[in-house]
Amino acid sequence: MKRGRSSGYLYPLRHPAFLRVAERTEGTADGGETPAPPPASEPKRGGRKTLVIVIAIVIVAAALGGIVFYLSQRGPGPAATTLDHVTVSAAQGTIDQVGTTTLTARAIDSNGLDETPNATFSWSAAPAAAVQITVSGVPYTITVRGLQGGSVTLSASATWQGGTKVGTRSLTVQALQFQLTASTSAPLIGQPFILTARATYANNSLAVNYAGTVTFSSDDPAATLPPQTTFTPGTGIYVFQNVVIRKTGAVHINIVDTVASTLTGSAALTGNQAPTAGFTITPNAADPRQISVDGSTSSDPDGDPLTYAWTFGDGGIGSGVTAAHTYVNAFEQTYPVRLNVTDSHGAANSTAQKYLAFVPATADYAVEQMNSSGSQIYVRVNASNSASNNAGGVLVSYDWSWGDGSTSSVAVNVTYHIYASSYNNVQVVLGLTVHDNYSLSGAVSRNVLVTVSAVPPVAAFTQTIDNDTRTVSVDGSGSRSPIGRTIVAYNWTWGDGSWSGNLSVPRASHTYLSDSNFTIALTVWDSGTPSLSGVANRVAWVQQPALRPWVFFNATRILMHVAVDASATTDPNNNIATYTWGWGDGSPSEIHGVPTASHDYTVSGAHLITLTVTDATNLVNSTAHYVSVGTSTLDYRFYDFFNVPYGQWWDYRTTIGTYGDIPPDANCFNATSGTQLVSGRPLCATNANPSLPGSESYPYTNWYPLPGNVHWNNPGNDPLVYAPYRFNATAINAPGYNLSEPVYLPVRNYAAPIGQQLKINWYLQYLDSPTDQALRSQGCGVYDSTLASSGFDGFILWSRVNVTTDLAESKRIFGIPLNYTAGNAQSWWNANTKAGYANFGALETWFGVNTGGNPADGGWFAKEGNGKYDVYSSFQYAYTPFCTEIVGQVDPSTGVTHVYISHVAWATEVLLARWFYWGNTSYRTYYLDSTKARGWWGMELSWFEDMRFDATLDANGLDFFLDTVLQYHFEAGSFPGADGKYRTQVGEANPPDDVPYWTWWPVLTDYIAPNNHPTELARYAGKNYIHTTAGAGNYAQNVSFDYVPITWNLKAGQMWDFEFPKGNVVFYDPNTSPIPSNPQGDLARVFAPLQYNFTFPRSLGGVALWNGTANTWSVFGPTNTGGPDSSGPGQYPAVWPYPSIFFTPDPPSASRLDAAVASPTIEDSAAGSLFVMGVFASDWADALFAVPFPARSEIGSQG
Repeated sequence: MKRGRSSGYLYPLRHPAFLRVAERTEGTADGGETPAPPPASEPKRGGRKTLVIVIAIVIVAAALGGIVFYLSQRGPGPAATTLDHVTVSAAQGTIDQVGTTTLTARAIDSNGLDETPNATFSWSAAPAAAVQITVSGVPYTITVRGLQGGSVTLSASATWQGGTKVGTRSLTVQALQFQLTASTSAPLIGQPFILTARATYANNSLAVNYAGTVTFSSDDPAATLPPQTTFTPGTGIYVFQNVVIRKTGAVHINIVDTVASTLTGSAALTGNQAPTAGFTITPNAADPRQISVDGSTSSDPDGDPLTYAWTFGDGGIGSGVTAAHTYVNAFEQTYPVRLNVTDSHGAANSTAQKYLAFVPATADYAVEQMNSSGSQIYVRVNASNSASNNAGGVLVSYDWSWGDGSTSSVAVNVTYHIYASSYNNVQVVLGLTVHDNYSLSGAVSRNVLVTVSAVPPVAAFTQTIDNDTRTVSVDGSGSRSPIGRTIVAYNWTWGDGSWSGNLSVPRASHTYLSDSNFTIALTVWDSGTPSLSGVANRVAWVQQPALRPWVFFNATRILMHVAVDASATTDPNNNIATYTWGWGDGSPSEIHGVPTASHDYTVSGAHLITLTVTDATNLVNSTAHYVSVGTSTLDYRFYDFFNVPYGQWWDYRTTIGTYGDIPPDANCFNATSGTQLVSGRPLCATNANPSLPGSESYPYTNWYPLPGNVHWNNPGNDPLVYAPYRFNATAINAPGYNLSEPVYLPVRNYAAPIGQQLKINWYLQYLDSPTDQALRSQGCGVYDSTLASSGFDGFILWSRVNVTTDLAESKRIFGIPLNYTAGNAQSWWNANTKAGYANFGALETWFGVNTGGNPADGGWFAKEGNGKYDVYSSFQYAYTPFCTEIVGQVDPSTGVTHVYISHVAWATEVLLARWFYWGNTSYRTYYLDSTKARGWWGMELSWFEDMRFDATLDANGLDFFLDTVLQYHFEAGSFPGADGKYRTQVGEANPPDDVPYWTWWPVLTDYIAPNNHPTELARYAGKNYIHTTAGAGNYAQNVSFDYVPITWNLKAGQMWDFEFPKGNVVFYDPNTSPIPSNPQGDLARVFAPLQYNFTFPRSLGGVALWNGTANTWSVFGPTNTGGPDSSGPGQYPAVWPYPSIFFTPDPPSASRLDAAVASPTIEDSAAGSLFVMGVFASDWADALFAVPFPARSEIGSQG
């Protein structure tokens, strides 16, 4: 819009002899200035009227004088003012394609004055198609949007007083491109997949400021494509769910910006159809445990080649179109045999058959009687130890081969045979073959001496001597009865006055107390009547050599003071002389004649304590332990991995809560759920699948689908598999919590003086049906665990809190008026609390009333949980109290107050986790900045069970002991194998070689991102990771972050102690588990020990020791992993949390790989310890990446 002159405005006169009115300027959007609009007429005010008159007179006089001068001189008039030039400025010289900037033109006249408001403007661009020009409310300012990459010249043409000038400005438009990536390059037609669009520069870095709108097209007319979508600035990424193609073969999906037609991208996909699996089983007729399988009936509708992966239900696997397998069951057993076929694009299909593996019969016999029968020899045999090994199986015939050329077949297990007199004292081969009603047989034969004499058994044994321990191990299994009887008893005398008698097994051992030659005697007894015996003797030469001491000690640290105790140290020769201690801080070593000592450190941090023990023969041995000291200490212990049984509430989560938790390969989580009736039906049917156990047993694991469609075969389902564990923490002088701000309790009266005593004992556990019903009988209960419709979902928690304070602190915390004394404070408690759950006193109402499930109310607990520490993004619901009871007891002589708080609610575990991690810092304010956290815990996870928290606070800090079960944390996943490709990815090996793992890593607790609540997950908005849970529908595909990695660096005085199991645990094979897998029967299980594989990062920047013998990992603070501090964007861990530890299967026959970067052992007594810092050490695959591909990584979204 062109602005004209205002008729009421006195413009500056154009002659230097005339008076000029001062100019005004005002700022524009781009920081330049434009002439001010005409000022409003000012009211006449006293004191200015005379001045105006004087000015007017001067102006008139000057004008008249000028006329006289002009008339008298008649010289040339003043030169006309013209438009001199136009300037153009830009807010930015470079913009992204589809990005915008503002340009401002200025029209300057020949006197240097700005005529911009009075000029007429027009704009153009060259090339014209490179940008889009939008004129603002003032014609000299425009907004330019980049449409095509390259350099563009913007021209502003200004016209004033009949003259026209043009100004130009060059602008660079950075070309962008779209990278369109599908979660799989060959989606199944009709099945949803994920499409990720990234706006990038030519160098493939993210254009994080792109905020354009895009549309999609495809050469598949039936495809379901994303709708028109506008990118959110700040990410450059958009993830589209539920994209579907419906055409087989080559399919292209195109993306284009709605404004910049050259900003495009495409994804070339292959519409794929899943193969169909089929197979037959052929058993071996003689031994049905030996089977052959044939998958040649499998097919692929696209004609793609197939790979075949077999699981046989006992941990065995196979590959190829055909395979063979042998079961080792001793009794009839049903096994699920499954074939998974995968086409060349990674699409898979599976089918399973139940195979009943019958077992051949077992043949066994004993000679019961052998005596003369006239001139012949009578032999009676008993085959009652023979048996059919199949359910419903019976033996139907016993076929005997007597060794004298004759045979017989009978239907009973006891029979006899008459030998001719010529066989007296002749050894024969006496054989038995038994047949059962399944047409399966078993056979046995022995050498038997046919005789009428009483021939005793022959005793024989071997011995092994361990002189270091003076232990002799013996084995009498070589003893036998020549006449076919059974050895039924083994009696040992050891030659030192001791004996071991009536043993039914042939092996034994004995440790001697001194050196000598000992005669060991074995007496064996046979099964005859009467029983006959035989004896054998051997001399054992026991001579213990001079041996080094076996050195052990433990260290007890209290802040900067350490006490050591080596009482567990022993010497096989019982001649320890001295204990020499080195403290690792530069102080002199100390020699003691007793096993205890102590030391006070002056410098915080990790120190290596060494102990050298010397015996009387000058033989020495040493060991060493690290200890971390500080003015505040915190020790963590992590243990019982896989070894925490699931409570009944887990089955409520599945059945009533419908959250999707499933016990892998079991019908129920808890055995009592089969008898717990809910609306007249079992909470969980323990016999729902007869081929599965009724409930879980060790090693315990949990299959959990992330929020959404929780059914296992939903294509968008992203399940995780966890194993439970316990951890405890012990702290002294933990900062951030004190009598002034206890955090775990409110402060109702900040004006009250701080007390001297505050102790908190907090027990937390989820409700099962018995505890729910007990609380209901006392008046507490909103949901009824016996009614399916009530909503008792397995996540209701009962807190039982005991608080002990002095009177001053109780006034501060609970709000007792200051004028109360020890003698009358009890009256306040009586007036402000009421017995039972049905009635509420004023204090109980203030703390947490029963809201009937409505989170909008609820007192202090709810205000904490829904305000400062908003729990929603971790619990998926608001903090909701159900009932609260408070009982206070005051000692009238001392004022010491004991308070019991019973509180039943949803989300208490999340509130506690917030308190542990954030301390007194507001989560709601700083949820995106972990550097503001002031809690004691280096991570934040909510799912506590059986939690006990004993805390003591004083003016300086917090001492506490915490012990709890932690769920939803220790996690299963998969690595790519030697080819660097995951199964389902193009280029993967045939058969696939992915490697399963278990990992522990620190995280934060939020896992959903609601629109109206803060969430730590917002740190990873728009970013993806590769999902690698075995059998997941989205296995090896990019999915949005559902967890929050965090860096946890230990401080001086802090340590971790991890105790991992040594025996077999369960791994889930990603190569043979069907995609998707029903966790109750489909997942291919591998039982193997945990093999320490590597830590991330390679070095923790401190002392971290892996002990391969004990399967322990000890970390001593301070550590500095180098991980980002999570203070804001660009400072969040991008790959894994810092630190992380990974375990892969360790087949019992596999040799562990020594690592070039392995730290040396520091404990001579800990033979076999291996401190490995960064290599793969598993024979699961022939080779793995030295630096593994991130199993959970951002894919090109670090920008």
